[in-house]
Amino acid sequence: MALIEELGAPRGRLRMRPNTTTIACIAFVIVLAGLMAWRPIVYGSGVGEVARYLAFLGVWIVLPGCLVVRALREPGEDWLFELGMGWTIGTALQALVFVALKASGVPRLFVFFPLLVLAAAIVVRHFRTRGSGGTRIERIERLGPPVRVVHVVLLLVLCALAVERSRSTWVSTWWSDLYLDLEYHAGNAAEFANHWPMRNPRIASQPLNYHFFSYAAAAAAREVMGLSISEVTLRLAAATTPVLLALQMFNAGRVFGRSAVVGLVAAALVLLHADLGYELRSFVGSASRWLGFDGFLGHGIFDSPSTSIGLVYFVTLAITLKRWLDDVTPRRWVELVWLAVLGLAASGSKGSVMPVVVATLGVVIVSELRSPRESSRRARVAWLALCAVALPMTLVLAFGADNYVGGMFRFAPGHALANQGFVASASELFAGRGAAPSAWMRLALAPLWIVGHFGLIGVAGLAFVLRRRSTLDSVERWLVLCAVGGTVFVLLFAAPGQSELFFLYNGELGLAVLAAVALVEGSISQRWRPIVIGCFVVPFALAGLLAVVRQVRRDFRTAEPPSNATAAYHDGLVWIREHTPRGAVLITYHGAMLVSVVGERAVFFETDEFTPAYNASSWSRGANGWKWSPAVDSVFPELVATLRDFHDDPSALHMRELRAQIPAATDVYAVFDDVAVKQDGEFGTWFDVTALAAPSEFDIPAGMSLVFRNAAMRVCRFDDALAR
Repeated sequence: MALIEELGAPRGRLRMRPNTTTIACIAFVIVLAGLMAWRPIVYGSGVGEVARYLAFLGVWIVLPGCLVVRALREPGEDWLFELGMGWTIGTALQALVFVALKASGVPRLFVFFPLLVLAAAIVVRHFRTRGSGGTRIERIERLGPPVRVVHVVLLLVLCALAVERSRSTWVSTWWSDLYLDLEYHAGNAAEFANHWPMRNPRIASQPLNYHFFSYAAAAAAREVMGLSISEVTLRLAAATTPVLLALQMFNAGRVFGRSAVVGLVAAALVLLHADLGYELRSFVGSASRWLGFDGFLGHGIFDSPSTSIGLVYFVTLAITLKRWLDDVTPRRWVELVWLAVLGLAASGSKGSVMPVVVATLGVVIVSELRSPRESSRRARVAWLALCAVALPMTLVLAFGADNYVGGMFRFAPGHALANQGFVASASELFAGRGAAPSAWMRLALAPLWIVGHFGLIGVAGLAFVLRRRSTLDSVERWLVLCAVGGTVFVLLFAAPGQSELFFLYNGELGLAVLAAVALVEGSISQRWRPIVIGCFVVPFALAGLLAVVRQVRRDFRTAEPPSNATAAYHDGLVWIREHTPRGAVLITYHGAMLVSVVGERAVFFETDEFTPAYNASSWSRGANGWKWSPAVDSVFPELVATLRDFHDDPSALHMRELRAQIPAATDVYAVFDDVAVKQDGEFGTWFDVTALAAPSEFDIPAGMSLVFRNAAMRVCRFDDALAR
């Protein structure tokens, strides 16, 4: 039975049966909420915490967005499309409003956000109804045939896949299961919630110039629901954006391919994307490098909150731009409003999104300058609007104080391929084991790397372009150029940790939409299908299956219980989070992110590994061009020396030296413990916590007051007299 039925109305109109649609929407939302709830619970979150987070997500993000979209509803939309657009628009509006309130010093007012949106939606709807004069606008179907039950069920399966592949950390193994990227984002989100303007939570004396829009939801959840930032970032919200991306990829497939099946294939191409060499490494060892092509789109989607939300905005921009250029209804301005909102939110959420969007769309516009088509004129309007809204935050992130651009990126043609699995293996085959690929070798192997990197998405996208090369519209050419432009950037520039790939992810998502259309329409000729299936479909499916299996095994592994000292230490971090002022600075001596993540407080010096200065100091130029290797020494030696002196001898002299480098109005706390930090695996960090001596044997340094103690931690507050 179709959820949206064609009832044979005159002139081909489609009408929705209200009861069926309402029931379907409610059932879908309930099942989706259940999918998003079970995994945090499995990983140790409390049922109450999960319920509060879902309430926040529904009432303060999804509901306001859907109200706005419903108030400005266009013909040719259904509840699935409105849910995806409403959720995305609600996320963007929430970020923009909360950031404005935070900067104004009144973030608590955000609690009234749903009420204000509801009132505005009622007013807009009322005036739109009056302005229509009772006339009914002809419904124009732009999403293809009606969505059926089987499509909705398969979409829920894909959403479950998005939940499963999302990275979460266990509550019980917080000391051995932390993931560096998530730690970094959790610390940043806590700093955004605690302090404005932001400072580096790992080095409190340094500013932080980062994509803070992506942290607005976590900060607002704490403001409204009292949830801890670390709980939201590491568990509760881990699957939120990947699920939204699945829904918007589904809607993008319907907009571009006018078919729910295209939408399902587009979502599957993204959610199952994985690098086969990376997934095979535990089975075949170093031999898997031959199949490694840096296909790390999945890491961006499931492991990085800022990258994931940036990709959601990109896909929604593609949907909106397509509708803006193709729409023939009287209310085209609605799509232009969405473009502006999405462009502004994306520019502050992930810096790699809007430069690609604006640059490639500009190329399309230049190629159509002499075109008399109305869509070409509207494309120029859209480009100007996107430039205007994206420019401020892009300039702040790229050229503001302590920006990451100068420290991260170097013009180094071919550098991205120097240590890449396939290229490195091929180089060793010809030049000998351990030989680094020469510039000529990298250049020669670059085409094969491109084919391997894009894989099934690339070959199917190419089939789409070849079949429609004479009829490609502006948005389709733009999506192709996003992939081309991102590839050129990767081949010309280098960044630590292969961060240059961020600029390619946008194009990969856009190409996935076109690839889905090609696969469903059968654009690949019969002669080439066996080759495509053997060389691209099978490896793609195998990589995706291995990625899912790896995550399932992680879910059901036997977690090592924490020791008494480790559990006590976690209790101490929670005490810091709940009892110290938000603007306080903590003194620790660990060398890794810990207090800034679980304790959610800025630290005098925790680590400089994630600073622009550290990235810049790690570059060196040799005979073969730029090379990045982690810096051995700290780039803030004076801070390290001050901290070391205090740690070795917390005397009044060293306390004053340390206190002099912290603003006088700031509360300062010192943490005394016995914690060793070690690397565990490829990305994780392991904390070895040792119980301290009996409390009676702990001498409180002069000038401090003991405020907390347990078996693993002592927390002392600096006396106010030291600030004078």
